Amino acid sequence: MAAPTIVFQIPRARLRGGNAGVDLEESWPRFVALLEEALQREWPDFSVDVAEGPDCCEVRDHYDADELVALRAAAVADAVRKCGDWIVYY
Repeated sequence: MAAPTIVFQIPRARLRGGNAGVDLEESWPRFVALLEEALQREWPDFSVDVAEGPDCCEVRDHYDADELVALRAAAVADAVRKCGDWIVYY
C-alpha cells in the first residue's frame, strides 16, 4: 500500500497578495521548500506534493479523517505563507 499523500496547489501569483515588491521567481521555491518541510514535520508518514495550480488541498490514499487532514494542511500552508520567511523582494 502506498504512503498517504498530501497534495497542495496554490496559484503562484496569490503569494504576492497586495505586495508588488515580492519577487515571485525567487520567492516561490523558498515557499515550496518551507511548506514541504512544515507538512512533513506535521505528518512524517505522508508524502507531500506541493505545486503551482488552482487552489487545492487534498489527501490521497488515506481513509481516516481525510477532510480534517486537508483542513489542517491548509492551515499549515496559510501559516507558512503569513510568516513571510520565504519572501524575496525585488
